[in-house]
Amino acid sequence: MRKYYYLIFLVILFFSACSGPEIPEDVLAQGKMKEVLWDMFQAQAWAQEKIRVDSSQTIASETKLLSREVFKMHDISEAQFQKSYEWYRKHPEILGKMLDSLYSEKSGTLLPPMLPDDPVEKDDDNPVLLKRPRPVAHD
Repeated sequence: MRKYYYLIFLVILFFSACSGPEIPEDVLAQGKMKEVLWDMFQAQAWAQEKIRVDSSQTIASETKLLSREVFKMHDISEAQFQKSYEWYRKHPEILGKMLDSLYSEKSGTLLPPMLPDDPVEKDDDNPVLLKRPRPVAHD
């Protein structure tokens, strides 16, 4: 009987050690953070492309502008994002799994590079962000 108690104790200890650190309430949940990070990556890519086409802007100013739009889209503040990002950065095992998951989910949905002669239209609801058709998946 004593062996069973010892075995149960080891199983509980194992699962409690594998659960990792608990995410504080003031840090964005992993799912939300993953969505925000994806949109931030997209905003940075758009900023780089826009600067490549229109060199009158700086990458920093364009990224800042698009980042604010991402924060509005997700109804979070820059401070919330920064605090969350710092927490995840201090927990690389969680951030790494999140980024791996994000990459595997989104790897086929990256927008192709925007060329100067690509047809691009302004989004009527948001004059800052550009919209373009997403690539169609072929079965």
